[in-house]
Order: sequence, then C-alpha cells, then structure tokens
Amino acid sequence: MSVRFDRPVVLFFTRITAVAAAVCFFAVTGCTKTQSSAERLDEAYKASGMKRVTVFPLGGTVTIDNEPPTFKNRRTVLVVMAYDASKPDAPASGAYVPVKADGAFEFPDGGLTPGKYVLLFAVLDRRKKQGMEGPDLLKNLYNDPDVNGKKEGFTINLEASGKTDCQFNLSVTGESAKPPGPKALTHIET
Repeated sequence: MSVRFDRPVVLFFTRITAVAAAVCFFAVTGCTKTQSSAERLDEAYKASGMKRVTVFPLGGTVTIDNEPPTFKNRRTVLVVMAYDASKPDAPASGAYVPVKADGAFEFPDGGLTPGKYVLLFAVLDRRKKQGMEGPDLLKNLYNDPDVNGKKEGFTINLEASGKTDCQFNLSVTGESAKPPGPKALTHIET
C-alpha cells in the first residue's frame, strides 16, 4: 500500500513549521534579559559613584531697549546666569549661557535641576585667558541677585515642565549707571 501526499497538504505543513519556528525564535530572543538604555545608564552612574540628576529646560528671549542684542565688538557678549536662590549669601555664580544674536537663550545639557533661580544679565567682554570681564555694559542694572530677586519675572521656579518662553526686555537707554553690588555678575572665569 502506498501513501500519496497531495501538494497542498505538504505546503500546509511547511507553512505551519515555518510559523512555529518564527514564534519560537521571537519568544526566545524576546525573553532574554537585554538591558535597556536607561538600565545601562543607571548602572554606569552607580559604578562611577555619581548620582543621576533630573533637569528641566530653561530658555527664552532677551532684548535690550526692545531690540535684539547687537554689539560693535565681536568679543562682547550678553550673558544670562541662573543664580541659585537657595544660596543667598553666595556671589554671582552658577550656570550661564551666552545669548544668541536674535536674543534667544537656552541652557545647555537639557536645562537645570529643579529649583528657584534668579536670572542675572550682563554684557561682558570675552578675554582669552581671563574668561569674561566687565565693566557690564548694561550699567549694572540687571547683574545683581539681590536687586533682580525683587523684580517681577526675574525669579524662576523651575519645575517639571521647564520654562522655555521667558521674555526679558532690559531697558538701559536713559538709565543711570549703578556701582555693582557685592554679589553682582561682573566676570566669569572659564
């Protein structure tokens, strides 16, 4: 007695075998413990003894007398500094960023850690070895954390959503120059 297989039956079993093999392959590879990028990053932080820090974006635009900041000298730059308000006795220091020609600024590396910041503004000259130096071409009107902390809109409570729509118009024309305060932003060491 001979057994005869029709071609459709053979194709059916071949397809079933191929589907079963694919299911087994994906089950095995999907079930292996492969670390995600976040898990690898957490392990790297732990191995190096560093602590992972959450940051939120902070940015916006700055104008001087309703105009984007423009300067005659290419070394001259408008700087925004985020002064940590939780350290009220410290001199002006902290994260800073130069303002672009169109007035836009954004703190790098994703932003800053959550907290309360007083934004300071100064127009300084870039020096090769000394960093950035004054005198502040904004007449010391916006570079003191004690003064800016009392002005509306200059204190930022940075929270989970971040803040990327800050708007500042620094009025300088017609204002009298002031001596810099003891904590004023007058230079930045690089």
